[in-house]
Amino acid sequence: TLRSPGSSIKPLSVYTPAFAEGIITYSSCYDDSPVFFGSEYSKNGWPKNSSGVYSGMVDLEYAISHSLNTVAVRILQQIGLENSFDFLFDELRLSSLSESEDKNYSALALGGMSAGVTLKDITTAYSVLANDGVYTSSKCVLKILDGSGNVIIDNKGERYTVVSEGVSQSMTKLLTKVLTNSGATAYGAVTKLTEICEAAGKTGTTDNNKDRWFIGYTPYFMGGIWLG
Repeated sequence: TLRSPGSSIKPLSVYTPAFAEGIITYSSCYDDSPVFFGSEYSKNGWPKNSSGVYSGMVDLEYAISHSLNTVAVRILQQIGLENSFDFLFDELRLSSLSESEDKNYSALALGGMSAGVTLKDITTAYSVLANDGVYTSSKCVLKILDGSGNVIIDNKGERYTVVSEGVSQSMTKLLTKVLTNSGATAYGAVTKLTEICEAAGKTGTTDNNKDRWFIGYTPYFMGGIWLG
């Protein structure tokens, strides 16, 4: 089923391509304040953060762990709508996106897509961050053998490099803060897991909690959850 991904799209549509293009570094800082005033979005200032609070100058670690909408929009302005959309559609295989309806700030920075994405596709897209920049297509069949042990189907799937290992590692380090920083959107959610190994991930919600997402991974496994 197609659902709007909310803020779970931000690492894929904004932060990863911005790192890849050299637009941001780990230490970049941005102004957490409304980007547009008197615009088609809101005459009182847009976007708003889910907390309703603006914090002024913040670093990327704070912006991502607190899922700030303002910073995502500011960075998307630097990337360009076309580049962000192409990265999702062509590189990460999110083919359910609409070229006519999803090339806008609400869709690409905040995850308010016209139709949305499937849980399988967005979780697969996160494999780029979990796997040193390499996209690996999802599959439910690994191998099928006949009675003599001959391979009938060897489902290797797609596998190609999207971003550098350095970009994926920077993103992973930032996404660990979503789970470990006090006040972060998933702080304390997997405390026992983070005591055993490093874990990273991103939350996402849509209006009135119609959709709630978490996409996460460890050095061993990755998974995605939708409820709503």
